Amino acid sequence: FFSDQVATQPVGLKMAKMRGSSKSETANGKGTKALKRKREPSPVVEDVVEDDIEEDEEDEEEVDAEMMGLEHDDDSDVVEDDSDDGDEGDDEEDEFEEEDEEEDGAMADDFDLDEVEEGEDGDDEEGEDEEDEDEDEDEDEDEKEVREAKKLQKKLLRAAEKERKSDMARDRPIDGDQEDESESDDEIRDLNKSLSIPKMRQRISYCLQVLSDFKERGKGYSRSEFMEVFLSDLKNVYDYSEWLLERFAHMFNPAELIQFLDANDTARPETIRTNTLKVKRRDLAQTLIKRGVNVDPLEKWSKEGLVVYESTVALGGTPEYLAGQYMLQAAASLLPVISLAPKEGQKILDVAAAPGGKTTHICQMMKNSGIVVANDSNGERLKALSANVHRLGCSNVVTVNYDGRELPAVCSNMDRVLLDAPCTGTGIISKDPKVKMTKTLQEMYKATKLQKELLLAAIDCCKYKSEDNYIVYSTCSVLVEENEAVIDYALKKRQVRLVDTGLPFGRPGL
Repeated sequence: FFSDQVATQPVGLKMAKMRGSSKSETANGKGTKALKRKREPSPVVEDVVEDDIEEDEEDEEEVDAEMMGLEHDDDSDVVEDDSDDGDEGDDEEDEFEEEDEEEDGAMADDFDLDEVEEGEDGDDEEGEDEEDEDEDEDEDEDEKEVREAKKLQKKLLRAAEKERKSDMARDRPIDGDQEDESESDDEIRDLNKSLSIPKMRQRISYCLQVLSDFKERGKGYSRSEFMEVFLSDLKNVYDYSEWLLERFAHMFNPAELIQFLDANDTARPETIRTNTLKVKRRDLAQTLIKRGVNVDPLEKWSKEGLVVYESTVALGGTPEYLAGQYMLQAAASLLPVISLAPKEGQKILDVAAAPGGKTTHICQMMKNSGIVVANDSNGERLKALSANVHRLGCSNVVTVNYDGRELPAVCSNMDRVLLDAPCTGTGIISKDPKVKMTKTLQEMYKATKLQKELLLAAIDCCKYKSEDNYIVYSTCSVLVEENEAVIDYALKKRQVRLVDTGLPFGRPGL
């Protein structure tokens, strides 16, 4: 899931956006009931009365069990209630009459009745017989699941409809604390607990098939109804917060969304960057292999990267690490510096430098020539930055402690600028799964505001005199609000233009 965009000033502003590495038919008519029961044909089916509150809910339109991804009994059908016009005193009676045994036999073939309520109070003997039959018959587990799924689906759709009609905006500004979850959210969460994860996955698979060919398979329902159930199940199966999952659903189609969520749950191999100021990659690889570390070259686009498949020693405690021969660094974090392409003798500014992975990479590409100004607003993080600079033998670095928004006043006329902006980290969920539930909508809005201010400051720190001056903007987030929207804001506020990142892979931003 790399997606890179670059912007350049009239000189050239290069904004490289780094994303994390690695998307039956229905029972019709009001007042209908799906009643099934296996029994011998009889000349008369007793009148049925409703005395259970749950039966009142089944009077509404039945939801197809196949939508839940469960098995459906093709022999089931619907029997329509006919109220007795001659008996006005008993409104709750549903009367089913059969003319003779032949008609009853035909009905038994067409309708596999599953459940019959107890008979009228006035018919004691026949009502007791029906009760005895109900007690003797064991319901099939699959049929229970079908009925439970129907009830669950109806309640989910009701809750979704209630939420859609409410005046709450999904994208509200950052004012005050978030309100407590609505009753509909509680209802959905409680109902979903009654379904197992395998059943939810089965329903997700069915919804995906329908949504992929909705014109042919989604007749009788709206797409939003399927999406409500689809996202509800994804939230429970993959453990994401609702707002974050909705953002992803707006970015990816349903198939890509599942691929993306699966990729976030897949562990990435460890990667290291060879410090070519001290050792060649081939020599480092041979040394690590002797220590029991299984390594291979990363990719053709990286001349320094090594991927670690297995290690019998701690990578942060080897003599080679302490000697500064390599840096523990994710493959994705190599891309901004490769896109920046610093040249020997230039003046480079790293706006948010700690803990120093990208700063030392810049020094390495410049062969310790020129000047690298490494800034970070957090004084405590500067300790780790300084330690890595000294360990890797970078001698052209100046560390400073400023708010990045104030840098234009003290640091200008830089040849190139790197801004690896603070973000929500939604592109590195495989590394930090807590992002799924801990990040909030307010934090995202706060991050985007800071990112826009930092990018304008980074542009103001760069020269405007040459086509060889660039600014690279990168984040560890995949959200549009933190990437495309920030770059769009900069294009409107400053005289800059977009150029290619120079990376051999990736796809254009939105």
